[in-house]
Amino acid sequence: NEADASAPAQRVTIIQQLDDNLDWRTFRVGDFGWGDTVHSPGANRAFYQDRLDLVTTQTLAVDVTATIDVQTGLASWVIQTIDPMTGQPPTDALAGFLPPNDENGQGEGFVTYTIQPATAGTTGSLVDAEARIVFDTNEPIDTPAIFNTLDLMAPDSTVTAAERYGDRN
Repeated sequence: NEADASAPAQRVTIIQQLDDNLDWRTFRVGDFGWGDTVHSPGANRAFYQDRLDLVTTQTLAVDVTATIDVQTGLASWVIQTIDPMTGQPPTDALAGFLPPNDENGQGEGFVTYTIQPATAGTTGSLVDAEARIVFDTNEPIDTPAIFNTLDLMAPDSTVTAAERYGDRN
């Protein structure tokens, strides 16, 4: 959430079209969080949905849904503030889970996932990644594009014995 935002974000939507060089069926939700908050959904989950009770630390609840469409490769996360008294999104515009950013990174968030390369992938294939983030009802923000290069070969190394000091004649 930008430092100059006028209020905490109540709803953050993250969408990423996964690269064709990845096996979308192997997508697994990883850790996610914001500020000092980190959540681990557990291992081997292709989908995740939960209501996080943050009443003691933030006086609110947060619904988190992470999904993958294995037909299209579209991964998405929706993180929604919930008023614990009503079970609905809050009516107070200042009640949100993600505050404007500060020097301590309290307005920063992240999501992670793991995924395997497609079986048709080859060493040297590029895997592109770029996400789109929407804060509440604002215009989408595209993250900087990044890429990784697949290396499908097992590592190969050799060791040559070095001459030890004192073994010379």
